Amino acid sequence: MADRERGHPVVGAQVSGGGGRPSGEAFWWALFSAGGVMAALFVPAFVIVTGFLLPTGDEMVAAERAA
Repeated sequence: MADRERGHPVVGAQVSGGGGRPSGEAFWWALFSAGGVMAALFVPAFVIVTGFLLPTGDEMVAAERAA
């Protein structure tokens, strides 16, 4: 008796019915991934600005101090 007859999935078997129009699932996962990348880039900068630079006031970012 083969695994397919017992109700077990066959390794390497195609899951979907195949053919037909491809779903837009990859597009939505790409958008989700892009949002995660943007968050990873901008959240640390946002935390630095709002958590460290703004509470200290102008003296930390003043142009006169840098010179």
